[in-house]
Amino acid sequence: FGGRPQVITGVADRCAAILQCGYPGEEGGTAVADVLTGRVNPSGKLCLSYPKTESTDPICYNRSLTQDTERVLYPFGHGLSYTEFRYADLRLAVTADAVEVAFELTNVGRMAGAEVVQLYLSPADGQPLKPIGLKAFERVFLEPGQTKTVRFVLDYDLFAYYDVTDRLWHIDAGRYTIRIGRSSADRPLQGDVTLTAVRAPVRRRSVYFAR
Repeated sequence: FGGRPQVITGVADRCAAILQCGYPGEEGGTAVADVLTGRVNPSGKLCLSYPKTESTDPICYNRSLTQDTERVLYPFGHGLSYTEFRYADLRLAVTADAVEVAFELTNVGRMAGAEVVQLYLSPADGQPLKPIGLKAFERVFLEPGQTKTVRFVLDYDLFAYYDVTDRLWHIDAGRYTIRIGRSSADRPLQGDVTLTAVRAPVRRRSVYFAR
C-alpha cells in the first residue's frame, strides 16, 4: 500500500509478484482478495517509476529515450496481468492535420482481461526540446484468443514543444518516432513518420489528447 515510489528491491527479489494497491479505501480488502483469487484480472499500470535504490536524482520516463536499467526497478506504465497480449501490424498514415495510427492487439492467454495500450512519441533526430512522452493510451478488453484493431489519431498539436525564448508552441517539420506497447520500457511496435508542412507558432494549443 502507498501512493509514492518506494524502494522494494529486497521484496521483489523474493516474490513471484507484487500487488500495488495505492490507497484503496474501505473496499480495498475485497479488491485485493478478488485479484489474488483470480476473480478479477488486474490491468492497472504504474503512473510513476519505481527506483532500485535510494537516490535524490529524478527518475522520469520522458527524460530519455532509453530506460536507465541500473536505477529503475519498475518503469512508468508497468503492470502485469493473468493473461498475455500480443502487439502486431503497426500502420501509420500522415494526413493534412494529423497522424493516424492503427495496430492489432490479441489476447494470447487463457483468461479474459484488459490491456492498457500506450503510445509514446519522440523526435527521431533526438532534439531535446521536441516532445518525448506518453501521447495516447486506451484500455482494451479482450476474451481469450480475441483480436481487436486499436486506432489513435494524433493531431499535430501533440507534436508541439514549448520554446521559453519566445513563449510560443512550435511544431517543427521533421521525422518523429512512434512507439507502442505495454509500458515506457516495453514497446514492441515502432515506426517513423515525417511532418513536412506545419502551422506557424502559437501561444496556446487547442488539442491536448489523442483521439
